[in-house]
Amino acid sequence: MMRRAWITVVLVFAVSGLAEAQTYYPGPQDFNYSMGPGVSLSVRAVPYYYTADFQIRLYPPYSTYPIAQTYEGPGVTDTLNYTVPSSGASGSWRVSVVRISGPTYGGFTYTATVSPSATTSLPYYSYDMTFYYSMAPGYQVNPRSTPDSYADYNMYLYSPTGALVASSTNYGGGVSDSISYLVPSSGTPGTYQLRVTRAWGSGGFYFANQMTIYMFASPSYTQLSGSLTSHWYSFTLSTGQALQVWVYPDYNADYRISLYGPSGNYILELNSGGEGVAEILNYSATSSGTHQIRVWKPYYSGPGGAFYRSVVGTASTTTSTTSTTTSTTTGTTSTSTETTVLNLSSQRFEWQSGYSRREDGLYSLYTINVTAGRTYTITTSNATGGTTTDTYLYLYLGSSMVAYDDDSNGSLASKITLYASTSGTYTIRLRAYPSGGYGYCTLKVTQK
Repeated sequence: MMRRAWITVVLVFAVSGLAEAQTYYPGPQDFNYSMGPGVSLSVRAVPYYYTADFQIRLYPPYSTYPIAQTYEGPGVTDTLNYTVPSSGASGSWRVSVVRISGPTYGGFTYTATVSPSATTSLPYYSYDMTFYYSMAPGYQVNPRSTPDSYADYNMYLYSPTGALVASSTNYGGGVSDSISYLVPSSGTPGTYQLRVTRAWGSGGFYFANQMTIYMFASPSYTQLSGSLTSHWYSFTLSTGQALQVWVYPDYNADYRISLYGPSGNYILELNSGGEGVAEILNYSATSSGTHQIRVWKPYYSGPGGAFYRSVVGTASTTTSTTSTTTSTTTGTTSTSTETTVLNLSSQRFEWQSGYSRREDGLYSLYTINVTAGRTYTITTSNATGGTTTDTYLYLYLGSSMVAYDDDSNGSLASKITLYASTSGTYTIRLRAYPSGGYGYCTLKVTQK
């Protein structure tokens, strides 16, 4: 059974307005609110230390320039009150609470209230709308649309990969549609899009939205603030130890991952290119020591944030088996040793439906360094969960595909065998056989 615990209500539209529970945050933080003309927002940030100075900044949808901000000084409570004017934009408004001065270890207590104006009970839209939600596993969204009596609207919720995950198509003029969707533990983090489209008629609709955050036992993601352009993380790795890093940007943000070795040497950079495109790093350490990961945004990126997750595996290069064979004709004996280079369980394999070819896309990538004269075997096994257990493997040297396989490891598992004529770095692409399908498996690489 999935365990979840209620943390906080992020935002609610209601007739009388509703306040967010007072919550403590240890450092700079972004908050997103779906608002339109006539909606009022009141937020308050109280510094934990009297020497700390925080500032509240309010950004309209798709804007990198604040429309309102506070200037209170160290130890003073910051309060910002704003009502979206009739000419204001509808969509996701962003509140950034940023540290101006003071100790880096002191946070702030945050409270927010969203309420409609006195003239309308809920935000009203007279045309089709798309609403954006930054969500990860454990987030739940509960939107509701109520059309005019002479119009019918439908609601469709799409995941960051473009898959339809929920919908409501109740028929009839003035008939409400509602969705309640909880991102499962296996769900994709990033920007979910809710499209409210007119089925017939000429009227508009009133929109209400509630988002709730739960906590799953696993996996856990950290939401990165879009106002910070660079995030650093340190990992102490042994030779052969695996490091996995996932970064899922919002639809309006472009992130990259850079990896540095123990001596500060640059190792690699992931740059899939484009806002909203996930970056997934799979690395097996070639030396022991402290490695640095930088998750960062180029200067031309949009203002959105991202979800981050990392997992450090166990070193696996010590596992080896030795076999001895004796020739019946010559009497000579030969010995071969098989070493496990990589052995990772619960690896997500998928074919993202946004790509027409299974092998395309820079996701679920694994790099291995091979030595000339050695034979390498790459296998999948123990596939479970998701929508399919059918894996597919591709092997690349640079930009050239050198091998691929579907079912050679028995049943629906995959297997590639490579004899390395020269030393070099190869890239494995782990995929699902059907488009849009996904699951979890064990990925293993051995060397002889």
